[in-house]
Amino acid sequence: MARLKSPSTERRIRSGTQRGRIATEGCPVKIHPLMLLLIPVATLPLLAPLALIYQSLYGNHVEHRFVRFDLSSDGREIVFSSADGDLYLLDPVTRQWNRLTETDRIETSPAFSPDGNLIAFAGSDDDGQTFHLFLLDVASRKVVPLTDDDDANDFFPRFHPQGNEIVFARAYTYRSYSLGGMTWDDYDVATVNIDGSNLRRLSNEKYRIVGPLAVRSDGTIEFAATVKHRDNLSEELLTLPPDSPPQPLVTQTTPHDRSGEIRFRDPAVSLDESGFAYVADRTDAWHFAICVEQEGAAAKAYEIADSHIQTSPVFAPDNQSIYFLRALTANYQSRPIFSLWKLSLADGQLQEIASDELLTSPENWQPDAANASERP
Repeated sequence: MARLKSPSTERRIRSGTQRGRIATEGCPVKIHPLMLLLIPVATLPLLAPLALIYQSLYGNHVEHRFVRFDLSSDGREIVFSSADGDLYLLDPVTRQWNRLTETDRIETSPAFSPDGNLIAFAGSDDDGQTFHLFLLDVASRKVVPLTDDDDANDFFPRFHPQGNEIVFARAYTYRSYSLGGMTWDDYDVATVNIDGSNLRRLSNEKYRIVGPLAVRSDGTIEFAATVKHRDNLSEELLTLPPDSPPQPLVTQTTPHDRSGEIRFRDPAVSLDESGFAYVADRTDAWHFAICVEQEGAAAKAYEIADSHIQTSPVFAPDNQSIYFLRALTANYQSRPIFSLWKLSLADGQLQEIASDELLTSPENWQPDAANASERP
């Protein structure tokens, strides 16, 4: 049965430099410190709710929920989805950017083809309720749809190393949930040819969520998933060999430094497939380190100071560094605001490639002059 679409009740703000932001930002009320002496002490507890209201009206309303990126196989270009829901290209050396799309769609999870000529992405025409897959030709900027099933939700596309097909996460059930509203459920791994043909379901586990995926040259898919258990949900990494059911890839029995269940997210495989990376809160709950396993080297977890949320690790072509999104700040609802960073695997040194302003409003971003000429 076809799912009925409700009309959108809120569209994204698209007015100059405020694209992707809520229009209530600005115009704070200025209060002289001495005026606080005039407030009766008994009324101070009543100010806390007022502070929350003030924050909701004038706080940071930037939303990075759909901010993602990918690195081309030669390391010369980064494609990213910004807070305004459009796609951009960034040169990580010169820090110059170019817009790829400007639509009313929310566009996210871009992924380069192996030759860098195509970009697959997920796009939503109903403010993020349902996503389908699209394919963009980088040279011509032409966009064509890959999937269009209104009874499914498609996300996290990733090219097979041969470049002829795309694997992705697909949800098969649209249901109500306890807090009200509707949500997608029963996710699995699927694949489709780059011409939109031969769409197939590769797993049948009905996960709560399937996160980012990585594909090896033999067709093995490694992916993150929120797995349903009888009494709880767990965030796991799994491997899906060709013609076999998914199996745990990294388990709770893997040595770690704290008690309690570990959350595993965002797997990534290096171009030569000798390196594997993911994020996990091994040491402190909800404090995600970048975990790296490379052939001929001991596994290592890189704890990132001053930020609890790291996501989307991507190996550089030389396997000597990893690009990732780092949250150093949050919006008024405590959701992360990301900037783009590079981690040296040799010494753990960090370099900021682009501040959160690029991912929020590229038109307003100014690269750091001191780092602008540094080659990653």
